Amino acid sequence: YQRRVHGDSFNRSTSDMPREKKSKAEKRWLVHKRDRRMVEIGRIVMLKFGKWGTKLAVITDVIDQNWIFCDGRALRSMPRGPVNLKDVALTHLKVKIGHGLRHKNLKKVVEEAQILKKWKQSSVGVKMNRQKARRGAKDLERWRVDRRRVQRAALIRTKFERLKGIAKALAAGQSGEKWAPAEAKHFEKKKLNLKLLKDL
Repeated sequence: YQRRVHGDSFNRSTSDMPREKKSKAEKRWLVHKRDRRMVEIGRIVMLKFGKWGTKLAVITDVIDQNWIFCDGRALRSMPRGPVNLKDVALTHLKVKIGHGLRHKNLKKVVEEAQILKKWKQSSVGVKMNRQKARRGAKDLERWRVDRRRVQRAALIRTKFERLKGIAKALAAGQSGEKWAPAEAKHFEKKKLNLKLLKDL
C-alpha cells in the first residue's frame, strides 16, 4: 500500500528528469524518507471530528486507499473500528506492531512506548492543551492572565531601558553600571556592535 500510494508519485515526478537532477532528487527523497508520515500499521493518528475529536488512535490495519482500521482503547479513545482517512491527521509517532494486534498486547506496546507522554510533550500537544485551558477558563482566570501579561510587558520594558542605557554608556566610553555576567555572555554570543548604539 505504501509503495502504491507514495512510490508511484515519486517515480512519475523523476522519470523525465536528466540523470544528474534525478540523482539529486533521489538523494533528497531518501534523506527525508525517514521523516515522512506514511499510512501504515502502527502509525498513531489524531481524530479530527466527532465525539473522539483531538483523541489518538493506532492504525491496526489498512482496508483500502480511503479507509483504515483503528483502535484507540489503549490511548483512552475510540473503540476498534473503520475510519476514513479524511477524518484523521497522521502524527510523527509510531509503534512497531503486527497486523490486527489484539487490545491486550496493543495496550502493552503503547504503554512501553509512552505514546501519551510523548504526545503531551510535542509542540502540537502543548498547543492543544493551552487552547483547551483557554476555552475552559473563567472570568477571574482570564483577568489574571491579562494582568500578568501587562506586568510582564512592564518588566521587559524596564529591563530593556536599563540595558540600553548601559550599552550607550559603554559605546561612549563612560564608566557606570555594568551588565550582569549572564547578560554580558548573551551579548558576547550575539556579537553586539556597541558603535551602532551611539546615536540612539
